[in-house]
Amino acid sequence: MEIIRRMLMAFFAFAGCVFLFSPVLSVNAQDLHDSLFEIRAQVEGYRQRIEENRADLKSLQDTLGLIEARKRKLALEQALVRMALEKNRTMIAEYERAIEAKITLIGRERMMLAGLLRELDRAPKDAVALAFSARSLSGLMDIARGIELSHRALQDTVRAVREDQRNLEKQKRNLEERREELVLLHEVYLRQQLRLVEEDDQKRAIQAYAGKRTVLFEELLRRSEVASVTLQEEFFKQEGVGKRLTLQEVFARADAVTKQLSLRPAFLLALVAQESKFGAFQGSGFWKDDMHPSQWPVFLSITQRLGLDPDRVPVSKKPDYGWGGAMGPAQFLPGTWVGYEDRIRQITGHAAPSPWNIDDALAGAAIKLAEAGASEQSEGSERKAALMYFAGGNWQNPDFAFYADSILELAKEIEAELHANKG
Repeated sequence: MEIIRRMLMAFFAFAGCVFLFSPVLSVNAQDLHDSLFEIRAQVEGYRQRIEENRADLKSLQDTLGLIEARKRKLALEQALVRMALEKNRTMIAEYERAIEAKITLIGRERMMLAGLLRELDRAPKDAVALAFSARSLSGLMDIARGIELSHRALQDTVRAVREDQRNLEKQKRNLEERREELVLLHEVYLRQQLRLVEEDDQKRAIQAYAGKRTVLFEELLRRSEVASVTLQEEFFKQEGVGKRLTLQEVFARADAVTKQLSLRPAFLLALVAQESKFGAFQGSGFWKDDMHPSQWPVFLSITQRLGLDPDRVPVSKKPDYGWGGAMGPAQFLPGTWVGYEDRIRQITGHAAPSPWNIDDALAGAAIKLAEAGASEQSEGSERKAALMYFAGGNWQNPDFAFYADSILELAKEIEAELHANKG
């Protein structure tokens, strides 16, 4: 009887600890929320201002002012991403601490279960043994109640362990989602850094071009004939092949693909440009070093079908914060690419579609964008499709807005460039 009483006291004391312990994730309270909201409002203001100014360029000063507005918008977006990165790192650390505490808790619960089972094993196994173990009727009733309470305690502990296991799995999923988001935030930040450098380069190029020819420059500006930096010189480079395509050439290829899927060719080209800088940055990585091992079998299967040496084809390099291994101009991971091969084959007619082939890459990207709703050809549908291409199910995260903004802005530049060269 004393053994059962001690066992129950220990259980309820432990259960109290279990139910009182509930780790709460609290990250960067109200001041961070207010700062994020304020900066996002400023970004939206610059977005509208840029759109208005783009249609009203009349002077060299207007053009340089537009570049400065884009740079200020970029600086604000970078501030947003830096804050989001810090918030994400904090949440990851708290999830890791919560998971560690939950694992410790489950270990203690399992020890409690083992103790309950041992004590129940020592209890009388039948009515005769129970009667002999009691010195009186009241003692008999006490022992019976103690055994019943022990069984209930056992059931409660089993339920607690199962619930904590479910919570642990949920916290692990949350942690993995945060880690994936951290990778995307790092990528956005690096793209923003590159874009700031490009804006400075464009400003210097325009100033150098205008020079003493400001009047001529502004006349061309009024006629919409100022070529965007890079667009006309060489729009697309296929790394390792040495083949260069002009804007008109690659537009014709994109047009052939998008007609089958009701997409805007300029939107598709802008996305591929964003993914690989017009094909120039398909990657300098090595699959064994930079690709996640789970992608290896599919990657090797793709290269084998194409008759390529896997050690010689370019893939994206692994950054410090995640994995690389994306392939070709549209930057597909091997596991994603194979899911589109049959439909790519129908569009391009290539028996063995290659992620490093420009036509196949354009077709794969177009299919993925169409699936995400870009066939509606509205700004909202294209913005959503671009974000889904980049972030998948996490596309609604406002910290990724820069990615879609860049694509939509470049699509407008491409269309303006083509229009100017038709005239």
